[in-house]
Amino acid sequence: MLTIYGNEPSRIYGGENSKVGEHNFFVSLTEDERTFCGAAIIDDRHVITAAHCVANFTDIDVNNTAISINITDLQIGGQNYSIKKIFIHRNYNETDPASHNDVTICRTNETMQLGANQQKSVFALPIALASGPTESGKNVTVVGSGITESYPKYLSETLKKLSVKTLAISECQKYFEDKLWDGQICTISPIGKGTCLGDSGGPVVNSEGELVGIISWGMPCAIDYPDVHTNVSYFIDWITDIINYY
Repeated sequence: MLTIYGNEPSRIYGGENSKVGEHNFFVSLTEDERTFCGAAIIDDRHVITAAHCVANFTDIDVNNTAISINITDLQIGGQNYSIKKIFIHRNYNETDPASHNDVTICRTNETMQLGANQQKSVFALPIALASGPTESGKNVTVVGSGITESYPKYLSETLKKLSVKTLAISECQKYFEDKLWDGQICTISPIGKGTCLGDSGGPVVNSEGELVGIISWGMPCAIDYPDVHTNVSYFIDWITDIINYY
Protein backbone atom coordinates (compact mmCIF):
# COMPACT_ATOMS: atom_id res chain seq x y z
CA MET A 1 0.00 0.00 0.00
CA LEU A 2 1.08 3.62 -0.49
CA THR A 3 0.57 6.20 2.21
CA ILE A 4 0.96 9.83 1.24
CA TYR A 5 2.55 11.65 4.17
CA GLY A 6 5.97 11.18 5.78
CA ASN A 7 8.76 8.81 6.70
CA GLU A 8 9.52 7.19 10.02
CA PRO A 9 13.22 8.03 10.17
CA SER A 10 12.39 11.42 8.64
CA ARG A 11 13.85 14.27 10.65
CA ILE A 12 13.51 17.91 9.66
CA TYR A 13 15.73 19.68 12.20
CA GLY A 14 15.02 23.34 12.83
CA GLY A 15 12.00 23.36 10.54
CA GLU A 16 8.45 24.59 11.00
CA ASN A 17 5.04 23.01 10.60
CA SER A 18 3.62 22.69 7.10
CA LYS A 19 0.22 24.37 6.72
CA VAL A 20 -2.83 22.37 5.69
CA GLY A 21 -2.78 22.00 1.90
CA GLU A 22 0.64 23.64 1.55
CA HIS A 23 2.42 20.44 0.53
CA ASN A 24 -0.49 18.37 -0.73
CA PHE A 25 1.80 16.43 -3.07
CA PHE A 26 3.63 14.87 -0.10
CA VAL A 27 3.47 11.10 0.33
CA SER A 28 4.50 8.61 2.96
CA LEU A 29 5.49 5.07 2.17
CA THR A 30 4.29 2.81 4.96
CA GLU A 31 4.73 -0.88 5.70
CA ASP A 32 2.31 -2.47 8.15
CA GLU A 33 1.18 1.08 9.05
CA ARG A 34 4.77 2.09 9.89
CA THR A 35 6.20 4.98 7.88
CA PHE A 36 9.65 4.44 6.41
CA CYS A 37 10.16 6.99 3.60
CA GLY A 38 8.70 10.09 2.00
CA ALA A 39 7.65 10.55 -1.64
CA ALA A 40 5.77 12.94 -3.93
CA ILE A 41 2.73 12.54 -6.21
CA ILE A 42 3.56 13.09 -9.89
CA ASP A 43 0.21 11.96 -11.36
CA ASP A 44 -2.86 9.97 -10.30
CA ARG A 45 -1.08 6.61 -10.63
CA HIS A 46 2.55 7.38 -9.76
CA VAL A 47 4.67 8.69 -6.89
CA ILE A 48 8.43 9.31 -6.93
CA THR A 49 10.86 8.49 -4.13
CA ALA A 50 14.47 7.42 -3.48
CA ALA A 51 15.63 4.03 -4.78
CA HIS A 52 17.36 3.12 -1.52
CA CYS A 53 13.98 3.22 0.23
CA VAL A 54 12.78 0.12 -1.64
CA ALA A 55 15.93 -1.43 -3.14
CA ASN A 56 15.68 -4.59 -1.03
CA PHE A 57 11.94 -5.08 -1.38
CA THR A 58 10.55 -8.52 -2.20
CA ASP A 59 7.09 -9.14 -3.69
CA ILE A 60 5.83 -9.66 -0.14
CA ASP A 61 7.23 -6.28 0.92
CA VAL A 62 5.48 -4.59 -2.01
CA ASN A 63 2.18 -6.23 -1.05
CA ASN A 64 2.54 -4.96 2.52
CA THR A 65 3.51 -1.41 1.54
CA ALA A 66 1.10 1.49 1.09
CA ILE A 67 1.05 5.14 0.17
CA SER A 68 -1.13 7.55 2.10
CA ILE A 69 -2.24 10.92 0.71
CA ASN A 70 -3.94 14.01 2.16
CA ILE A 71 -1.85 14.35 5.28
CA THR A 72 -0.66 17.30 7.33
CA ASP A 73 -1.48 15.93 10.77
CA LEU A 74 0.29 12.57 10.77
CA GLN A 75 -1.80 11.25 13.65
CA ILE A 76 -5.00 11.49 11.63
CA GLY A 77 -3.73 9.59 8.60
CA GLY A 78 -4.86 9.76 5.00
CA GLN A 79 -6.18 7.79 2.06
CA ASN A 80 -4.26 4.56 1.48
CA TYR A 81 -3.42 3.01 -1.89
CA SER A 82 -1.69 -0.27 -2.65
CA ILE A 83 1.37 -0.50 -4.89
CA LYS A 84 1.20 -2.43 -8.16
CA LYS A 85 4.81 -2.10 -9.30
CA ILE A 86 8.08 -0.43 -8.30
CA PHE A 87 10.41 0.95 -10.99
CA ILE A 88 13.96 1.34 -9.65
CA HIS A 89 16.37 3.15 -11.97
CA ARG A 90 18.33 0.51 -13.86
CA ASN A 91 21.70 2.10 -12.98
CA TYR A 92 21.08 2.34 -9.25
CA ASN A 93 23.55 0.28 -7.20
CA GLU A 94 22.84 0.00 -3.48
CA THR A 95 26.56 -0.59 -2.78
CA ASP A 96 27.50 2.76 -4.35
CA PRO A 97 28.57 5.00 -1.42
CA ALA A 98 27.60 8.17 -3.31
CA SER A 99 24.14 6.72 -4.12
CA HIS A 100 24.04 7.74 -7.79
CA ASN A 101 20.74 7.21 -9.67
CA ASP A 102 18.84 7.13 -6.36
CA VAL A 103 15.37 7.39 -7.89
CA THR A 104 12.30 5.13 -8.01
CA ILE A 105 8.74 5.44 -9.26
CA CYS A 106 5.90 3.51 -7.59
CA ARG A 107 2.70 2.78 -9.54
CA THR A 108 -0.52 2.30 -7.62
CA ASN A 109 -3.07 -0.44 -8.24
CA GLU A 110 -5.90 2.07 -8.18
CA THR A 111 -6.21 5.60 -9.49
CA MET A 112 -5.57 8.04 -6.65
CA GLN A 113 -8.39 10.44 -5.92
CA LEU A 114 -6.77 13.84 -6.35
CA GLY A 115 -8.27 17.30 -6.04
CA ALA A 116 -10.70 18.65 -3.45
CA ASN A 117 -13.12 16.28 -1.74
CA GLN A 118 -16.82 16.98 -1.31
CA GLN A 119 -16.17 19.03 1.82
CA LYS A 120 -13.44 20.99 -0.03
CA SER A 121 -11.26 20.57 3.05
CA VAL A 122 -8.87 17.73 2.20
CA PHE A 123 -7.16 17.33 -1.13
CA ALA A 124 -4.04 15.98 -2.79
CA LEU A 125 -2.48 17.20 -6.02
CA PRO A 126 0.52 16.20 -8.15
CA ILE A 127 3.65 18.32 -8.18
CA ALA A 128 5.19 19.68 -11.38
CA LEU A 129 8.65 18.35 -12.23
CA ALA A 130 11.53 20.76 -12.82
CA SER A 131 12.69 20.38 -16.42
CA GLY A 132 15.88 22.43 -16.11
CA PRO A 133 18.85 22.62 -13.73
CA THR A 134 18.66 24.45 -10.41
CA GLU A 135 21.25 27.19 -9.96
CA SER A 136 23.51 27.44 -6.94
CA GLY A 137 22.41 29.79 -4.16
CA LYS A 138 18.68 29.35 -4.75
CA ASN A 139 16.21 28.96 -1.88
CA VAL A 140 14.41 25.62 -1.92
CA THR A 141 12.22 23.82 0.62
CA VAL A 142 12.69 20.30 1.98
CA VAL A 143 9.60 18.56 3.33
CA GLY A 144 9.43 15.63 5.75
CA SER A 145 8.10 14.22 8.97
CA GLY A 146 9.35 12.25 11.91
CA ILE A 147 11.96 12.79 14.60
CA THR A 148 12.83 16.42 15.35
CA GLU A 149 15.39 18.22 17.47
CA SER A 150 12.79 18.77 20.21
CA TYR A 151 11.67 15.15 20.39
CA PRO A 152 14.61 13.03 19.14
CA LYS A 153 13.01 9.73 20.13
CA TYR A 154 9.52 10.32 18.74
CA LEU A 155 7.92 10.99 15.38
CA SER A 156 6.60 14.46 14.68
CA GLU A 157 2.82 14.72 14.76
CA THR A 158 2.85 17.21 11.89
CA LEU A 159 4.49 17.53 8.49
CA LYS A 160 7.61 19.72 8.62
CA LYS A 161 9.27 22.08 6.14
CA LEU A 162 12.62 23.85 6.07
CA SER A 163 14.03 26.49 3.72
CA VAL A 164 17.59 25.71 2.60
CA LYS A 165 19.97 26.94 -0.13
CA THR A 166 21.32 25.02 -3.10
CA LEU A 167 25.07 24.54 -3.33
CA ALA A 168 27.13 23.98 -6.49
CA ILE A 169 28.28 20.39 -6.93
CA SER A 170 31.89 21.61 -7.18
CA GLU A 171 31.59 23.22 -3.74
CA CYS A 172 29.62 20.33 -2.29
CA GLN A 173 32.29 17.88 -3.44
CA LYS A 174 34.80 19.48 -1.06
CA TYR A 175 32.89 17.97 1.87
CA PHE A 176 32.84 14.38 0.62
CA GLU A 177 35.33 11.77 -0.59
CA ASP A 178 32.83 9.96 -2.80
CA LYS A 179 32.36 11.37 -6.29
CA LEU A 180 29.24 13.48 -6.85
CA TRP A 181 27.82 14.16 -10.33
CA ASP A 182 25.23 16.15 -12.30
CA GLY A 183 22.52 13.66 -11.34
CA GLN A 184 22.65 15.12 -7.84
CA ILE A 185 22.05 18.50 -6.21
CA CYS A 186 23.21 19.69 -2.81
CA THR A 187 21.63 21.94 -0.21
CA ILE A 188 23.14 23.50 2.87
CA SER A 189 21.66 25.07 5.99
CA PRO A 190 22.99 26.56 9.25
CA ILE A 191 24.14 24.34 12.10
CA GLY A 192 21.14 22.93 13.91
CA LYS A 193 18.96 22.84 10.80
CA GLY A 194 18.64 20.35 7.95
CA THR A 195 17.39 16.94 6.91
CA CYS A 196 18.36 13.76 8.68
CA LEU A 197 18.31 9.97 8.39
CA GLY A 198 14.85 8.91 7.30
CA ASP A 199 13.78 12.02 5.42
CA SER A 200 14.81 9.88 2.45
CA GLY A 201 12.57 10.03 -0.59
CA GLY A 202 10.94 13.29 0.45
CA PRO A 203 10.61 16.27 -1.91
CA VAL A 204 12.90 19.25 -2.47
CA VAL A 205 10.79 22.07 -3.95
CA ASN A 206 11.76 25.36 -5.60
CA SER A 207 10.04 28.74 -5.26
CA GLU A 208 7.90 27.98 -8.33
CA GLY A 209 6.48 24.90 -6.61
CA GLU A 210 8.37 22.44 -8.81
CA LEU A 211 10.04 19.24 -7.65
CA VAL A 212 13.79 19.77 -8.10
CA GLY A 213 15.15 17.03 -5.85
CA ILE A 214 14.52 13.82 -3.93
CA ILE A 215 16.12 13.64 -0.49
CA SER A 216 18.90 11.04 -0.74
CA TRP A 217 21.67 11.19 1.89
CA GLY A 218 23.96 13.29 4.05
CA MET A 219 26.18 13.38 7.11
CA PRO A 220 24.84 13.22 10.71
CA CYS A 221 21.98 15.61 11.29
CA ALA A 222 22.31 19.37 11.17
CA ILE A 223 26.10 19.67 11.62
CA ASP A 224 26.82 22.24 8.86
CA TYR A 225 27.44 19.63 6.13
CA PRO A 226 25.52 19.67 2.84
CA ASP A 227 22.65 17.28 2.19
CA VAL A 228 22.70 15.40 -1.13
CA HIS A 229 19.58 14.88 -3.24
CA THR A 230 18.70 13.25 -6.54
CA ASN A 231 18.46 15.88 -9.30
CA VAL A 232 14.99 15.45 -10.81
CA SER A 233 15.66 17.39 -14.02
CA TYR A 234 18.58 15.06 -14.85
CA PHE A 235 16.19 12.10 -14.88
CA ILE A 236 13.24 13.81 -16.56
CA ASP A 237 13.34 11.61 -19.70
CA TRP A 238 13.45 8.40 -17.64
CA ILE A 239 10.59 9.62 -15.42
CA THR A 240 8.48 10.59 -18.43
CA ASP A 241 9.05 7.21 -20.10
CA ILE A 242 7.93 5.32 -16.99
CA ILE A 243 4.73 7.28 -16.39
CA ASN A 244 3.79 7.28 -20.10
CA TYR A 245 4.28 3.56 -20.70
CA TYR A 246 3.32 2.04 -17.34
